[in-house]
Amino acid sequence: MAAAASGAELQILVTALGFGIGTVLLALSLARVEAGVPTCRDGRWTFASDGSPHAPQDGEFGVALDLGSFLRLTLASAGARRRRWLPVQRSGLEHEWHAIRCAVIRRRSPRPTPSQ
Repeated sequence: MAAAASGAELQILVTALGFGIGTVLLALSLARVEAGVPTCRDGRWTFASDGSPHAPQDGEFGVALDLGSFLRLTLASAGARRRRWLPVQRSGLEHEWHAIRCAVIRRRSPRPTPSQ
């Protein structure tokens, strides 16, 4: 009976350790966030970070995490090897939140294939 109890305790310990490591990794990734302004023109997204001497990055936004009042977006640029992670929260954007979510979550219509 003691062996079964220690097995269950081990599972709980491993699960708690996994959640702890995940939380720390998420916190570290959010600590390096650059402030900036995303814009969309003609269906093409651009992100210009505040205070960066680099040119704005063009790319496609993707939704990595949607918690209703918090979005974790990715910006994948064609020439870049790494994706830029952008956290967006509803606080301070209450009036525009629905439009923001619609803009980044909208489904892309399939492109027509040329008839042969």
